[in-house]
Amino acid sequence: MENQEKWSKWFDGTMARRFFLYKEEGFLINKYIKRNHKVFDVGAGYGRVLYFLKNKGQDVKGIDLSYEDENIEKKDFLDFEAQEKFDVVLCLLNSLDYFSPYENRKKALVKMKSLLKEGGILILSSHYRLPFFNFKKSKYPGFYFEEVDGNYLLTFYGFGNTLKRELNSLNLKVIEYLPRRGGTKWLFGRLLRRANFVYAVAKKNG
Repeated sequence: MENQEKWSKWFDGTMARRFFLYKEEGFLINKYIKRNHKVFDVGAGYGRVLYFLKNKGQDVKGIDLSYEDENIEKKDFLDFEAQEKFDVVLCLLNSLDYFSPYENRKKALVKMKSLLKEGGILILSSHYRLPFFNFKKSKYPGFYFEEVDGNYLLTFYGFGNTLKRELNSLNLKVIEYLPRRGGTKWLFGRLLRRANFVYAVAKKNG
């Protein structure tokens, strides 16, 4: 319990308030976000990515269920009604996977698409599972549940084409697909599994 509390405090505080990008995020953001782009960050948290971009002079806004400030609106994204369109929408780290059950995940993706200008870019990530970890199979083909701190992440099996098919079914053309293997890491005296992600970049085509 003590280690769990340390881990939660680290994630919710120190890590979340540190404005940085993971290697794959930096690569994709530098490649697809231009200086004149308007950016919207779904599941912005404390602004890890948002303020990294803001400090570089980017026009960026965000939304999160549990935090707000002058640039981040505190609201359920599924209830959000935007008054403008964006060149780029971000949904990184765990954000997409917390839209559970699958019906909410699909609604969230449809809403992200609606925020994009024609030809706009969606950059997002999603967990995938590996066979030797315990996950609960869901009723949705290819998807599993992973319990994290009492919440369930909706994940999918392997880093194949599950996310790609998901995006293509919404007429979002996938133009880049980048798996990240997490591996393991010692933290607070215990061996922790680092998350496996697939990063995807998709373009709105109508």
